[in-house]
Amino acid sequence: MATDNGDGTHKFTCTICGASSTEDHDYVNYICGCGVISSEAKALIQSGDAKVLYSAIEEALADWVDGTTLTLLADYVIPGKGQTIQVTDKNLTLDLNGRSITRADYYTAELLDVKEGAELTVIDSSEEKTGTIRSNKNQLMTNRGTMVIKGGNYEVGETKNYGTMTVEGGTFSTGDKFGIINRSDLTISGGSFTTENNYPVFFDCGNALTITGGTFTQNSDKPILNFYHASSAVVSGAVTIENVELTNAG
Repeated sequence: MATDNGDGTHKFTCTICGASSTEDHDYVNYICGCGVISSEAKALIQSGDAKVLYSAIEEALADWVDGTTLTLLADYVIPGKGQTIQVTDKNLTLDLNGRSITRADYYTAELLDVKEGAELTVIDSSEEKTGTIRSNKNQLMTNRGTMVIKGGNYEVGETKNYGTMTVEGGTFSTGDKFGIINRSDLTISGGSFTTENNYPVFFDCGNALTITGGTFTQNSDKPILNFYHASSAVVSGAVTIENVELTNAG
């Protein structure tokens, strides 16, 4: 039995005689027998009990297939002009794990692009809940498939929904950008949305919008929601709205 000492070593204790000794971590595929993961590992792919560690996040993204969870073990800066993380498979989970996803350039492409037919759930398992996806221009994420957001911080850019999106948690702090531009089906049951000069949620020609929870704050004199030719919009339940009003544009 081995327990981590937090200094690059672990204490091994014999389960039969009780004798113990201190040993250096012995990593095999970036993981020691005591369970400690090497700092060289940048991402983890897991399916059930099977785990594979990667020294490069790009390699992990290539192996992120149906039914697997990708856990970030380091911050990821998307390289190259206009590159995005494209999600094409089903039943995928992205665990931000307190890390960040940003980009190296000011190109307008989104950081995360969920394709039609794909299914993605985003969580943040870190205790501090500091996992972040942050743009430095207009676009943050685009969803054309099925996307569930349960955690994470989403900063400086617009999220566009053309598929089915559910927001159960997370924090959207988009500055002077729209929070979510919905053109399909959007359900919000939790999370917080704050902007400075635009709507936290801008409902534009969507099929259905349902809000049953969450906190919406607008730090200007603009409305919180604009139901523009919406087919259906329902607001009910434990919804907190601060400094804002609701409007219907038609």
